[in-house]
Amino acid sequence: MIKEKLNRLIERDTVPIFCIDIKENTNSNVLKAKKIKKHKYYICDYCNEKIDLEPKQEERNGGKVMFPNSLTKKREYRTSIMHQMFK
Repeated sequence: MIKEKLNRLIERDTVPIFCIDIKENTNSNVLKAKKIKKHKYYICDYCNEKIDLEPKQEERNGGKVMFPNSLTKKREYRTSIMHQMFK
């Protein structure tokens, strides 16, 4: 199971960014009065929790990590991990 997950992470090229459209109803008579906001996030590859991309980089709860090919012995790969997983 761990080997399959690691192979899947190595084979993908980039960390996918997911989007949710948030619609706000303003109860206005104007046409197309709904505001649409796109919420972008990563999903942690270890615990499957959301990592928000909206706050500044210092305030985020995780991010992308690049493992070089000297560490993996195959090729470099990128993963998204929460800061709590490093402790």
